[in-house]
Amino acid sequence: MRPTPSPFVAAAILAIVAFASACTSGSVDTQGSSEEIDSALRAVHDRMRAAERVFVGTVTAVTARWEITSFGDHIIVSRADFDIDEAIKGPVDDDWLPIEVRGGTIGELTLTVSHVPLLHRTQRAIVFANPVRGDAYALVGEEEGFVELDVTNQVRGSHLKLDDFRRLAHR
Repeated sequence: MRPTPSPFVAAAILAIVAFASACTSGSVDTQGSSEEIDSALRAVHDRMRAAERVFVGTVTAVTARWEITSFGDHIIVSRADFDIDEAIKGPVDDDWLPIEVRGGTIGELTLTVSHVPLLHRTQRAIVFANPVRGDAYALVGEEEGFVELDVTNQVRGSHLKLDDFRRLAHR
């Protein structure tokens, strides 16, 4: 039986999911009210506080493997190696960091997990991560922990920019 999250945890999750949805749908708009922008940036700030490491990086390689969960389910887990362009929060001693996510492709079979990004080579993003095991890290909030950037350092589908995240790290 799965435990039910407390009302506080459930509300926090809903706020992060709402922000991520707003970012990907383009409804977070710097032309909107300052109250809407402040709310979105507060959600990002909370996520930044929850993450041990926040960095800008590019996926250089993705390898997928089969794994058995604690419930005995067979799932695909992908490990994406990120070249780190810039550390926003936390010590990043190396110039790369591995991130593990549920889902991926092995042969002709692709496992897509809701609210978990499928990572591909050349994707560039702001990554919010915490250590999970060995040298691997996991995304904070799964899809909320991977904020894809375009070539102008703007969040895809949003008017937020990398500079907005940099400012939040110094609050």
